[in-house]
Amino acid sequence: MASPSTATIFPYDAAVPDPPAAVPDPPAAVPDPPAAGWATVAEGVPAAPAAPVRGTWRSLRGPDDVLALLDTGGAGVVAGVNDAGATFLAPILEELAGVVCTAGTPQSHVAIVSRDFGVPALMGAVFRGPVPHDGTPVELDCSSTPGVLRAVPPAG
Repeated sequence: MASPSTATIFPYDAAVPDPPAAVPDPPAAVPDPPAAGWATVAEGVPAAPAAPVRGTWRSLRGPDDVLALLDTGGAGVVAGVNDAGATFLAPILEELAGVVCTAGTPQSHVAIVSRDFGVPALMGAVFRGPVPHDGTPVELDCSSTPGVLRAVPPAG
């Protein structure tokens, strides 16, 4: 007996038309320039291209930190995590302004789920100095590679 063809196994493939070749890409959005005095504190690989977002830095080390954040809400928080396979962000992820992960790639769990929720994520982030203190105003820019995290330098 002959083996079935791919079209027989996956008949839905035939129903999906190829995109037109002559349609040009839409013009890329030009992000607002970083605020004056904002310094790059980390660089990494964006999980997906995304416009810059601004928020408040918060390091999340595990489920207890996420539970504490549930009480106050994650809106406007750019979360810093170390585990690219972390599932503890799930209850708060869709509220976050962004995620910065010191491990992983755009194929990592955190990156995939962030893309699904439309939350900008920076993967494999390398900090140029110390990690920002919780509450530091930051900007996460995933509009180009490398992606960057910027913070307002301390007054002094």
